[in-house]
Amino acid sequence: ISVFRLSPTEEGTGGFDLIGQTAQPLHQDLRAEDVRAELLGREAETLSKDKVRVVPFRMKGGDDASCNNLYQAMRPTVIGLSVQDSLGGFGWASMEGETSEATWELLNVPAAGTLEDPVPVVIDQNTAMWSLQMRGGLGEIKAFDYGSGDVHFRVVGLLAGSVLQGKLIVGERAFENVFPSSTGYQYFLFAMESGVTSDDAKNDETARDNEVDEIAEVLESRLVDAGMDVQRADRVLAGLLAVQNTYLRTFQSLGALGLLLGTIGLAVAQLRSVLERRGELAVMRAVGFTRQRLATLVLGENTFLLAIGIGCGAVTAMLAVLPYAWLSGTSMPIAEPLGILLAILLFGTLAGLVAVWKVLTLPLIESLRAENAVVEL
Repeated sequence: ISVFRLSPTEEGTGGFDLIGQTAQPLHQDLRAEDVRAELLGREAETLSKDKVRVVPFRMKGGDDASCNNLYQAMRPTVIGLSVQDSLGGFGWASMEGETSEATWELLNVPAAGTLEDPVPVVIDQNTAMWSLQMRGGLGEIKAFDYGSGDVHFRVVGLLAGSVLQGKLIVGERAFENVFPSSTGYQYFLFAMESGVTSDDAKNDETARDNEVDEIAEVLESRLVDAGMDVQRADRVLAGLLAVQNTYLRTFQSLGALGLLLGTIGLAVAQLRSVLERRGELAVMRAVGFTRQRLATLVLGENTFLLAIGIGCGAVTAMLAVLPYAWLSGTSMPIAEPLGILLAILLFGTLAGLVAVWKVLTLPLIESLRAENAVVEL
């Protein structure tokens, strides 16, 4: 189960460092240098065009369709991507175009949103499958009612584990046709185009983080009138992935509990085995085996069976997940599963001490005499 846990990746964030959203739409284009100088004043240099790439989106607010919402979204949020922008850094689960750029180009059509002319849309795969119940894949058409009638969308691409989870991404031209009253820009992606470089990668990462935090502070302070809220893209993605990871961790905990219960069952079986073999153990005791030696033999049997069982399960589990790990490029986790297995082995060994205790306390010689008496009778 550990190998299926997700962690933020550059493909998940699309290479963007910050995500911004305003309470009120901005009618100026933050991509223009003169607009940045007007809105940001002295700190416009921090967001100069050669340092920060800005991708603004038009937005039609709606229900949260991400995994943070336990209910099915009836009106998911729609964002409109400009013709001059591209989101080529995101990873794809499947796409209709031959390349990433070709798929984004499919959005640049003035669709009307009717059943005959649906709006091309790109959605995160998890959002499509679980939140919106769109399991038809590429080409599926689904309608949502935004108050003025149904708007039909046709899936042309599915993103894989992206920070844009919960949103329908359409082209700006189609967005303006379908939602003419939603003007201005309310959703923004920011990417650092350049940064300091040095021989120390750790220092580079720290310096980049400091620059990203500085940009976020400038945006929130200078655009406070528009209600700008800026978050780190990797942290947003980590929060979205944490939901799936929590489910996985829950199943892993239940599986570990099952294994622990199994070790108790093994101890019970060993105890029954000792009781059934007390004649054999009595003979061994009579020919010179000490109780401590017999206890060691019983404990060794229990530990051997436990190790064989855990070993078979671990090998088959690795064979099951190796193809997925190889195809997805996921690194195989070692430390945590190994720790769980060692804990189970230790617990099982301790549980086997019940059988050892029985060997040490069972009157073996007396039971042998009693059996002989029964035979004589």
